[in-house]
Amino acid sequence: MTDTPPGFVPPEQPPTVAQPKFAPPSAHYPPNGPVYPAPRVFTPPPAMPPRKLSKLATAGIIVGATLVFAGTFAGGTYVVNQIGSAVTSEGGTIEGGGDQEPLLTGAPSEPTAVDPTVCDFECFGDYSLSTPTPSDIDFERFELTEDYGEYTPENTVTNELEYQRREWALSVGTPDECFVTWPNSPLTADLGEVPDPERVMLWFQKSRYDEWGGLSFSQATRRFETSTLAEAHMAQLDTEIRGCTDFSLWSYDEPIDYRLTLAPALDVPANVAVISWVESSDWDREYVFEMQRGNRVVRTTVLSDGTLSETQVRELASIVANQMGKMNFDCKNAECN
Repeated sequence: MTDTPPGFVPPEQPPTVAQPKFAPPSAHYPPNGPVYPAPRVFTPPPAMPPRKLSKLATAGIIVGATLVFAGTFAGGTYVVNQIGSAVTSEGGTIEGGGDQEPLLTGAPSEPTAVDPTVCDFECFGDYSLSTPTPSDIDFERFELTEDYGEYTPENTVTNELEYQRREWALSVGTPDECFVTWPNSPLTADLGEVPDPERVMLWFQKSRYDEWGGLSFSQATRRFETSTLAEAHMAQLDTEIRGCTDFSLWSYDEPIDYRLTLAPALDVPANVAVISWVESSDWDREYVFEMQRGNRVVRTTVLSDGTLSETQVRELASIVANQMGKMNFDCKNAECN
């Protein structure tokens, strides 16, 4: 028995529409550039609540490039890349993004290691990719509490360079001599000996932020076939960075001006080379450290609105350098044993 009255005609039902099925996110921006979970954005930060003062203990941080550390650590004596480059301070404060201490001054590092690791093959391969990344405990100490996670959209060098050139053009970056400041990966405008266009050689490893979003850390690594090619990259980077002093990037309806300053020599293990610089605007500073050992090059970028001082950023960079100095060979070649 049914409760439906005689002669009842049910209303016509709309046709069933299949729900769309979305493919997993592409690892590359059409046609062949990578998609970055944390893209570099040059826009004034929003107003933020008052920040707590960092409670980092800075005692024991010796910012003096005339020192040579006695003893050995991971098989390498700690030295300063540029002897006699005493670090001092000069400059002013940055308005808008937070108070900034004056920039440190001093002679910059040389682009070559004091006691370089020679690799006639890929002595540092896949297994040591994450070695230069600071630990979670280190990140917590520097207020980088928000973990975006590890992401490795592997890419070839030529694809990456094409993508970054497009992004630089879209941001109306000028002058072209300063393009080298744009990528957050180990790239130069002039690649020199063009690598295999099909070979994956870039990995984007880590991205961390602070609670308010005014501080970020990113790291990318590039694997060369030999240490000679990696050293040539460092020499080219040094040339291009020294050829840039001021540049601008468009944001909303006006350009933002940046000044590039070579950073004083950083204390690193003797087997590690480093080139470092600071990009300063009225809103924030970006500290960049390019480090090389053997066939491996790592670019570490810290963007800060004043949450971390330059001295603290350099201490964080020293952790990266120290861990690079301890990397073990991980290839299968007999020379690695």
